[in-house]
Amino acid sequence: MSNFLELLKTLKNPKYLLLTLIFVSIGNVITFIINLEKAISLHKIKVTSFYKIMDILASNWFYLLYIIILAIVFINILRYSHKKSQPREEEFYDENVHYKVEVVNFVGGNIKISRSSTGYKLQIYIQNISNEDILNVDGFLSITANKVRVKKIPFEVSILKPGYSESIYQSVNEFELFEFDMCDMYINEIKTKNITKKEIYNIGPKRFNIFYKILNMERFIDYKLFGIRTRYNLVWLKDKSRVAFGYIRWFYKRKVYVFGKGIRKHSLFHKVCSFIRRSIIFMCIYTIILIIFCVTLFAVIKTLLMFWELLPFLWEFIKEVTAIISKI
Repeated sequence: MSNFLELLKTLKNPKYLLLTLIFVSIGNVITFIINLEKAISLHKIKVTSFYKIMDILASNWFYLLYIIILAIVFINILRYSHKKSQPREEEFYDENVHYKVEVVNFVGGNIKISRSSTGYKLQIYIQNISNEDILNVDGFLSITANKVRVKKIPFEVSILKPGYSESIYQSVNEFELFEFDMCDMYINEIKTKNITKKEIYNIGPKRFNIFYKILNMERFIDYKLFGIRTRYNLVWLKDKSRVAFGYIRWFYKRKVYVFGKGIRKHSLFHKVCSFIRRSIIFMCIYTIILIIFCVTLFAVIKTLLMFWELLPFLWEFIKEVTAIISKI
């Protein structure tokens, strides 16, 4: 019984479940083909459309195989690019902004902005930056953008140990707060075991917003291929393609060598030989690319024409199979 339960747990694994479904499907197809063959031989029914389909597939097998292999390779390249691009996407989303304003070496106001795939999150903390317990502190913290106060957050915190913080405000996607450039704090009263202070005010340092990642988002996130959105992040693939194309261009590009303070000069014969060599390399590289493109385009066209030619025979085959099944 325990072995049977272990087998059931194993079959819950998606990989084993998929293999089981594949074997069951193959078994059903084989059984259907055997029954179909018996019905054909028993009732002496001619399935002419089936042989026509086989002839068309046999005459175009190379193009069909080429397209299938090309599609499998292409999809795997996209999946690999997505895997390699994920760290960049996580880097883009995991960027955090920290800002701090301190008052009389006792209290610090900390603002943290974190970015994730679901949006922006803002958290504000009051921190005890002194060496003794804060018994009570009350006041307010202001967030300012372009000399306009966009948020005033009152707070009252009791029994805060040295180095500890208490959250006084949290928000998600409150966009008017994220681009603040300054923060100030007013303390109405602060009490410790030995000191009591009232009406203290301080302004934090100027904050400069840096928009490099937002303005260069395509360096971190790019799901489009030829303008069409895909499910794969293609940043890695596009970067490698640019590097490969630049490396190919280097082979046939005219090179200028600098030694010391001057440019190396070549004779006319050397320039002519260099031009011929670079022209040959240029023609070889782009001829290969053109051949691959033409073969692929021809294979795609032949495959589409093959399916177009198969349509009437497939319809006839379905009708013939239906007639056979009705006689089984």
